[in-house]
Amino acid sequence: MTKPYDGTEVSAEKTQGQIDELLRAHKITDIRWTTTRALKALEFHHALREQTEDWCYSREPGCPLTRGAHHAHYKEKIRAVLGVRIVVGWDHDERERRRLMRVLWWMLKSKFEIVDAGLVVFEEEFMPHLTLGTNRRVYDDFKNQLEAAIERGQDLSAGIGDAGLIAIGPGRSPRD
Repeated sequence: MTKPYDGTEVSAEKTQGQIDELLRAHKITDIRWTTTRALKALEFHHALREQTEDWCYSREPGCPLTRGAHHAHYKEKIRAVLGVRIVVGWDHDERERRRLMRVLWWMLKSKFEIVDAGLVVFEEEFMPHLTLGTNRRVYDDFKNQLEAAIERGQDLSAGIGDAGLIAIGPGRSPRD
């Protein structure tokens, strides 16, 4: 089985530029890339914005809409700023690095499409990668508990119910 995007000719640098463009299109301006021999980390801040009752006019000083016809829109206020950190293993050859960057591009594009479509909010979709004011991600703090529960054979499906499960054979559920 081939890996997704195996054999891509798009350079890692070009994909990084496309990722930067994607993030800026979603009002993210604080973007940092860190590259070492072993990893490549993408870090950015995302402002959670909400609409206020105040109006902003396109010709008003400080209004983000400074071009185009006169029009008005609601001002936004920032509720919180979230830190996001996504780490990719980087100790590979150039071909694998190109492939991993394409996977990262499509992962981010898909996540933003899910958020933009209203299926989930940003903080839910990016939860494992949120830093919450530390350099550690939420997933880093949670993974040991998850791995221990899996090792114990603990049923982690509580609260889901059998209605959404696929039956394995006639009249059987996956828990039988």
